[in-house]
Amino acid sequence: MSEAKLEALEHRVELVLKGMNLMLFDGGEAISSKERREIQRRMKEYTSGDRSQFVELKDVTDITA
Repeated sequence: MSEAKLEALEHRVELVLKGMNLMLFDGGEAISSKERREIQRRMKEYTSGDRSQFVELKDVTDITA
């Protein structure tokens, strides 16, 4: 996996974590409107079954190991 692809994946993970914090802890972290829209879009993609932009955890751990 290229460095650029890994950085993009890290960004996505960070946004998902922020989204989870918002859902689980009712706030906690301030997010920009751009991040909010991206979190909403990604969660909608995931819940609608479009998982093409998501990777399996085992694929990532194989790369970083």
